[in-house]
Parts: sequence; structure tokens; C-alpha cells
Amino acid sequence: MNTSFMMNEKSQAGVGLVEVLIAIVVLSIGLLGLASLQTSSLKNSDSSMQRSMAIVAAYDLIDRIQAARAQGVNPSDYAAAMPLPSAPGAACNPPPPATVQGRDLYDWINGQTVSREDGTKTVGGLRKVASDPNNQNLLGPDACGGVACNGDGVTCMVRVVWSDARGLQIGGTTDQFVDLQVRFQ
Repeated sequence: MNTSFMMNEKSQAGVGLVEVLIAIVVLSIGLLGLASLQTSSLKNSDSSMQRSMAIVAAYDLIDRIQAARAQGVNPSDYAAAMPLPSAPGAACNPPPPATVQGRDLYDWINGQTVSREDGTKTVGGLRKVASDPNNQNLLGPDACGGVACNGDGVTCMVRVVWSDARGLQIGGTTDQFVDLQVRFQ
């Protein structure tokens, strides 16, 4: 019997346990990194969805203005009724729905109340009212928008502003906006 072989076998006992512990530590660090990556991905995905909804909302108002032109409403009437907001939550008071542009701007910002099979819902507006579970709007309670037109009355800019707290980066701001410029023909 070879005694040196038996001694090496005894001196190697327990090394497998240390290797397993090191492997577990390395694996756990990797899994923590993966979880952090997933969290960051979810935040950015939500921010991207909000930006897409803001662009859709801006195009919605552009379509409303274009349709109102057929009724003789000038795009600058929208600018006079709802000027560009400077920041989310800043005095966002849409005009009363007494005129075509007033109704369009009011519905665009606050949404329309509609009855559906699953109950009464507020749909289509920029603002989301946290206290109203039936409110289906997506950009939050401080979302707003407005219009500015050049002196020619046909070149206008539609702005949508909202607060994106989930997408906040270190040293960044939660204030987000989308500006779309259009020339009506």
C-alpha cells in the first residue's frame, strides 16, 4: 500500500466544500446583477411606454385641430385657448367645452366618460386621477399639454408634458415633454 497516496487523499479532504462555497458566492453576485438589470429594464420600458403615449396624444390633438379646420376653426384658436405648459403640474386648466376647440382641449386633457359593459370609464385624456379607479388615462395626474402657433396661423407646435418618476436617473429630472411641430395645409 502506498502511504503517500493516502496522505494526499486526506490532505485534499474539505477542498470540495470550499470550492462549492466560492461557487455559490460567485453565482449569487451574478444573480444580484441580473436582478438589478431586470429592474432597470422595467423602469426604462415604462418610460418608453409613457413617451409613446405622449406622442400618440400629441398626434390626437393634431388630428382634432385638422378636423376642426373643416368647421372653420383656426389652429391659432387652440393656441389662444390652451397655451404651451412650462412644466408638469403647472396650471393646467383646459377651457370649458363651450366651443369646438374648448371641447377638443377639455376632452384631450381630461378624457371622456364613456359607459361600457365593464362599467363607466374615463378614457382618452392625458391625466390619470389616482383616486378614480375607473380612470384609464396613462400619463399621470400632473400631465398637461398645449398649443403654440406662429404668426402665419398654420405652423403650430403641440406639447405634452408629464412627470416620469419611475424613469428618474441619478442627477436627472422627472419632467418629460414631447413637442411635435406641424404645418397645416
